[in-house]
Amino acid sequence: MSERKLELAVGGLLVAALVVVGALAAALLRLGPHHPLHFSVNFAYAGGIAEGAPAKIGGVRVGRVAQVEFIADGRDVVTGTALPVRLDVEIDQKAVPALHTDAECFVGTQGALGEPYLEIGPGSLEAPPLKEGAALRGIDPPRTDLLLARLFVVLERIAGVVSTDRESLLKLMRSGSGIVETMDQVLRSREGTLGTAIDDAGAMLSTTRRSLPEILARTDKLLARLDTSAVGAEEFARALPELTAHAKAVLTRLDAAGLGKDDADKLRATLDKVERAAASAHVTLARIENAEGTLGRMAKDPTLYEDLRALASDLKAHPWKFLWKN
Repeated sequence: MSERKLELAVGGLLVAALVVVGALAAALLRLGPHHPLHFSVNFAYAGGIAEGAPAKIGGVRVGRVAQVEFIADGRDVVTGTALPVRLDVEIDQKAVPALHTDAECFVGTQGALGEPYLEIGPGSLEAPPLKEGAALRGIDPPRTDLLLARLFVVLERIAGVVSTDRESLLKLMRSGSGIVETMDQVLRSREGTLGTAIDDAGAMLSTTRRSLPEILARTDKLLARLDTSAVGAEEFARALPELTAHAKAVLTRLDAAGLGKDDADKLRATLDKVERAAASAHVTLARIENAEGTLGRMAKDPTLYEDLRALASDLKAHPWKFLWKN
């Protein structure tokens, strides 16, 4: 009977051991509903990250780097950039809903020794969810080692130039110092002249600013007179024929009344001048009607008049433009 109990106990222990081993295997392999998401991340330079490095979202571990592979012919399909490093990443099922196709992956460092890990930016909510086996383009870490190497090369070349052509460098420095000294001497010797020139420029500026309102006022008056002259010339030209006809009628009546020869000659000469003035006015009016000359352009096309008005208004609002272009 004791042997029977012993066999049952041993069998129970074996079954229990098998259950424990199975549970551990399932946990390690993450089987069943906890199956992880697998995707790859391609880098041109991975910054020394190793297999087993943690994968984090927001600084919280959500997976690991399952494998680091070297791909000799890895290329970016768009730019053609060499991408020789591929990371195979496993992400816990609980973190999968947070990942999208525009997720960003880059290599960060943690701890006092700067142990590298993979940091993942989940992406935007508008992008589709990340699928099993997807491939992402990683953000390459900065090549500080390459930067230091190139900086060292530059410094080495500068040191070589300084050591091999020291005399030229000293000559250049002396020349620069001489130029500065010469400029200082010139400024010191012309200190009084420069001061006077600055004072004169200030006085001229003050005078111009004081006289600017008067200049603008005269410009306004000139524009008003030009406008009035254009209208007056047109009215005068239209009225001249009627005035001339009246003058001739008056002359005829005076002749009939026995006006003296000298007075009649003077009156006729005056009428001749009036007729010539009328003819000239007609010519001027015709030129205005044909938009010839300043008055004609102002009468038919008010752009010039409006431009002058705008210029005067602008100078009133911004008087410094009278002296400076910008």
